[in-house]
Amino acid sequence: MRLLMFRYGDERRLGVLTGAELDQVVDLVELAQSESAAPADLLSLIDLGGTGLNHVRQLLASPKATSGPPFTRSLSDLTILPPLDPPRGDVLAIGRKQDRLGSGARGRDRPRRRQHPGG
Repeated sequence: MRLLMFRYGDERRLGVLTGAELDQVVDLVELAQSESAAPADLLSLIDLGGTGLNHVRQLLASPKATSGPPFTRSLSDLTILPPLDPPRGDVLAIGRKQDRLGSGARGRDRPRRRQHPGG
């Protein structure tokens, strides 16, 4: 199951990528309005754990999930959003600076060894 967040109008929505070419998105919010409530976003789905995934699977098993608009939307018509936006808590990103020539950790960015004055 390939989950994603997308913008529809002014709303952030949870969807599932489908189709033979992975070019369709099942709008879980739209589908859930006619079935039962769906998680609002990926963080909510993560909070629900296995129960949430089972609920999404049940929604996808509904005949409406393959019936076309408004339950499915073309991927090319949507704006894909970051999956966990806004993130919870602090985010820490660590990386190495790489110069224009791509030397990165292999070249001059490598820490220099210092010789102890006594030996």
